[in-house]
Amino acid sequence: MNLKEIFDEVSDQMKSDFIKAQKSLSHAGLKGDANEETVRKFLRQYLPKTLDITTGMLVDSDGNQSKQLDIIICDSSKTPIFFQSGETRVIPIECAYAVIEVKAFIDKTELEKAFENMISVKPLTKKAYFNQKGVIIYTHSLFGKEWDHWPMQHFVFAYNSTGLESVQTNLNW
Repeated sequence: MNLKEIFDEVSDQMKSDFIKAQKSLSHAGLKGDANEETVRKFLRQYLPKTLDITTGMLVDSDGNQSKQLDIIICDSSKTPIFFQSGETRVIPIECAYAVIEVKAFIDKTELEKAFENMISVKPLTKKAYFNQKGVIIYTHSLFGKEWDHWPMQHFVFAYNSTGLESVQTNLNW
């Protein structure tokens, strides 16, 4: 099994879907929706089925909410849905593991927009859960710290960019 070839095939399929959407759709919002759906489809195919891949907003137990997020990865068996219309959902922050912003083309402006959406998640608190009691306590060791819950991960997926060096420069503002 050649993993590079497998990943190249998946990459080629995603590029093909992206190009099809760019050529077929003239409305920017519809293009964005199609690009996001391609990434969600990929994640659903390759991530464990215990994870749910959706779009929408996150809320905390104090009523604070995020901006609209392109992709939310959450626990499929433990996530209550507070609102749903189509694939758009409002779900609690406690059940979310990661958010992904999808961009057709990433430059400084688009990177700043992606960060704005991610920053809207940061102040949400994961506090409406039950602390574990008993002999075995499960924690997550990430970023040099022990967590009693999974810390939120933030990612940006871009189909194209001005170049990795340019993106890296913009990350270091």
